[in-house]
Amino acid sequence: MMNLESIGAMFGLQDKTAVVTGAATGSGRETALLYARAGARIAALDINAGELTGLVAEIAAGGGTAIAVPMDQGDPTSIVAAFASVDATFPNIDVLPNCAGLYPPAKFETAATGLRDRRLDLNKPGCFICSQEGAHRPEWAAWGRIGH
Repeated sequence: MMNLESIGAMFGLQDKTAVVTGAATGSGRETALLYARAGARIAALDINAGELTGLVAEIAAGGGTAIAVPMDQGDPTSIVAAFASVDATFPNIDVLPNCAGLYPPAKFETAATGLRDRRLDLNKPGCFICSQEGAHRPEWAAWGRIGH
């Protein structure tokens, strides 16, 4: 059975920096909490700044280190600014789980075009630009990991 020690040992997260997109809720939040418990510093990125504040407080209460960075993954300018904020706080970026997504319930046959476009912006270019922002760092070549 997997436990935090085995996860930390398997992925070597102790003293690594994880930038988690979509960290305010759902799988992004759970990923941030898991990585923090395994010893990683967390940069929590999401458009929902209010939820990020609670996440950062929860990680700190558990003895971890985390920052909240508001970011709209559908906006390339926001992505670049968010990664600049992470760079100003943490010495490197080691892990980038891309968990951001848009999931309001909608039937395919009746979904509005705007919702479709927003989902595509988040999931295609947004995820790609976040991955580029993580991967272009010199330290990335030695150890960096991206997950989608």
